[in-house]
Amino acid sequence: MSIAVPRAERDPLVTIADADFDRLDELASAYEAAHDPVADFLAAELDRAVVRPSDEIGPNIVRMNSRVAFRIGSRRDVEVRTLVYPDEYARRRSHDDCLSVMTPLGAALIGLRVGSSMSYETGNGTAQHVTVEAVLDQPAAAESEATGIEVRGRATPAARRSRDPRNDDDPDPAAA
Repeated sequence: MSIAVPRAERDPLVTIADADFDRLDELASAYEAAHDPVADFLAAELDRAVVRPSDEIGPNIVRMNSRVAFRIGSRRDVEVRTLVYPDEYARRRSHDDCLSVMTPLGAALIGLRVGSSMSYETGNGTAQHVTVEAVLDQPAAAESEATGIEVRGRATPAARRSRDPRNDDDPDPAAA
C-alpha cells in the first residue's frame, strides 16, 4: 500500500529546524527501508522544506515536541496534541495527548505555521486536510539538540538497523 499525497497547486511553506531535520531524515530513511507509506510523504516534505537554525524558528511553527492545536477538515472541534517521535510515542502510557510524526497527520503537521493547511491521505485512503490553529508550546529546541545527531543527509545503514520501524501504532483520525 502506498499513500498517495494529494498536492495542491501550491503547498504551504514547511520550515524545519536543522536539529529536527537530521533526525526526521533518519526516520524517513529507516521507514522507507521497511516500506512504510508514511516515509515517502515525510521524505517529500523534508525535500521541499526550508531548513533553518533552531534559534531562527518562530514560536508559530510546528516543531517536534510542539503542543499544537489543529482542526481536521471542516470539523468544528479543535484537537490538541504534542508531536513526538515514534519511540517517545511508544513509551507514553496514554497516547491521547500525543501524535507520532510517522503517521500521515503527524507528517502533515511538521513544519507548518499557524493558519496553514496541508493535505494528506489517511491510512485508509481518505483525503484530508489539517489546519494549524495554534502552537501552544514549543520546547523542541533543547530536546532536539540533545539527541546528538549532527550529520545531515540519509541515515547510515547502522542507524537504519537500530530503529524498529514498527513501534508506532497511532491510528489515523478516522479511527476516533
